[in-house]
Amino acid sequence: MMTCVGFFNYRYFVSFLVFLQMGCLYCLTLIFWNMDRIDPVERNFILLTSSLQSSILDISALSPTTYCFTLALAASISSGVLLLWHMYLCLTAQTTVDFYVNLRNRSDARSSGQVFKNPFDEGWRKNVRRIVGYVPWYKIIFPSLHKPPEPKYPFELTQRPDTSQLSQLDV
Repeated sequence: MMTCVGFFNYRYFVSFLVFLQMGCLYCLTLIFWNMDRIDPVERNFILLTSSLQSSILDISALSPTTYCFTLALAASISSGVLLLWHMYLCLTAQTTVDFYVNLRNRSDARSSGQVFKNPFDEGWRKNVRRIVGYVPWYKIIFPSLHKPPEPKYPFELTQRPDTSQLSQLDV
């Protein structure tokens, strides 16, 4: 699980989050734009039943439009927070693991009176270029077939685990 989103597919993961957020915002816009077109009888029924119900979260009191809006809003907020988190990581040249290691190193440096700087941070523009490659800004969001630039730090690709024993397991 720790290598699901690795160096070579991180750009595709971030673009997936961007497209997911755009889709959620599109759904929210369409649903919100059509909410005033709810039938007045249905609107009165919703208000009456929600005032009679003891719980606001009772699904029977919600119209399908309100339910879809709430679902799209929740998906938009959660995917938006994840997108913002990964944009921050992209801009600062960190992974999630690096963030926590750097947080600890920053705390240790602060306690000893020193200033900690992320050794891989080259400025936000170069950090973004390291992930998306050297393409014009208007092409960043579109899928591309070019390979990402070579990493600035060496790392070894680990071998795949031996899965020959998995077929021998009794199911």
